[in-house]
Amino acid sequence: MQGRLLDITRMANRADLRHATGIDRVELAYARHLSDGAAPACFLWRGPRRWALLDASGLAAMLAVQSGHMDMAPDLLGRIDRRLGRRTALRAAAESAVRRQALSLGPPDRVARQAGRRLGQGFEFLSVGHAPITAVAYARLRRAGAGRISTMVHDLIPLTHPEECRPGTAERFLRFLDPALAASDRIICNSCATRDALQRMRGASGLPDLTVAHLGTDLPPRAAAPDPGDRPLFVILSTIEPRKNHALLLDIWERFAATLPADALPHLHIVGRRGWRNEDLFARLDASPLVGQCIFEHGDLGDAALAQLLDRATALLMPSRAEGFGLPVAEARMRGLPVIASDLPALREVGGDAALYIPPAERDTWAAAILEAATADRGPDMAAGGSGDFTWAAHFEQVFGP
Repeated sequence: MQGRLLDITRMANRADLRHATGIDRVELAYARHLSDGAAPACFLWRGPRRWALLDASGLAAMLAVQSGHMDMAPDLLGRIDRRLGRRTALRAAAESAVRRQALSLGPPDRVARQAGRRLGQGFEFLSVGHAPITAVAYARLRRAGAGRISTMVHDLIPLTHPEECRPGTAERFLRFLDPALAASDRIICNSCATRDALQRMRGASGLPDLTVAHLGTDLPPRAAAPDPGDRPLFVILSTIEPRKNHALLLDIWERFAATLPADALPHLHIVGRRGWRNEDLFARLDASPLVGQCIFEHGDLGDAALAQLLDRATALLMPSRAEGFGLPVAEARMRGLPVIASDLPALREVGGDAALYIPPAERDTWAAAILEAATADRGPDMAAGGSGDFTWAAHFEQVFGP
């Protein structure tokens, strides 16, 4: 059976996977699937001068450190990095776990050859975390026996909507995308919308094979029907960054507070860490008298608590200005939760006919839809009991199946 080598450079370099983003969750899902699969699998960390090769047990140790389930003192290099301020304590411990657990640690060519010997000629190399890989690194993997190189592209937002990103993001993204397109045999797209954007930007004839595989969800299954509470409850789930358009919802809730009786105000739950380039919004949240009354911010909410919140909600709100997939919409569909979302191709693809779509700039239409959902017996029409096959089993069948 064909061996597989997963690049975990992004994952290993993340300080704390207890606050995993969407891309982090995808990389974690691949790591768990390959660790538990029948095919031989190894995991590759690429440093600037040294690479490390891990097996499933080594990967598990690294993840245990990052998730806070295992304490590990940093090694000598980790202590030096901490003393010089180059690493947080958690990242130093995680990288120390990589070095201690490595099957092979050293010059990139040597580690690549070791991967080839363990996995066999023709192994598949997988990169799903948008971590840049140089043409030289790809060539090393080919020489070591990689028969297929598969790369996932989650979105092209840094190129299609650079104004929504931090300065320099487009340039960094191209350092990932250009070598990946040149070296890969296959590009895995998380949606038809991402595939179509890639084809428009680069031309279909000049691309590797394209595989579309919708992402899976990680939340625990819906339990018995929870108590919905005495107020309509709406949830927005995402990092608080400009393109997610939280400001639209703050405007709407301020209008509600000025026009509705206090006992009729719906509740808004903002779930996600504060991100970047959003200082004005953060200042509004910090100063708003509505926070703690009808607006509630959750910077850190575990999967179990998030599942309980979604199961009590009236609807999920997703007023984003740009998306490549829309994982919260998939999570809502799997739980039978109504959705009001921006009218974007990716969100229409994930939400299908079971969501209400509104252009992200139409504040009045959004306010009217939210009020209608709050006063109706149920929100926008949605198949009861969940819909859509947004499971990791379905995803991996599409990616690795016959």
